[in-house]
Amino acid sequence: MEQTFFKTIKACIIAMAKRESCRIDSRNQASYEMCRMLAPMLEDTDLPFI
Repeated sequence: MEQTFFKTIKACIIAMAKRESCRIDSRNQASYEMCRMLAPMLEDTDLPFI
């Protein structure tokens, strides 16, 4: 269950980071910027499903 949850969160972070910044309102700007910082690391790291 934890693996599935983490893979879902990982996909959400990567998707948020790929959005156009003009579509992000000021309430979500900090979350968007954090996703942009985390996305490269998450994209480069594979998780085995055990």
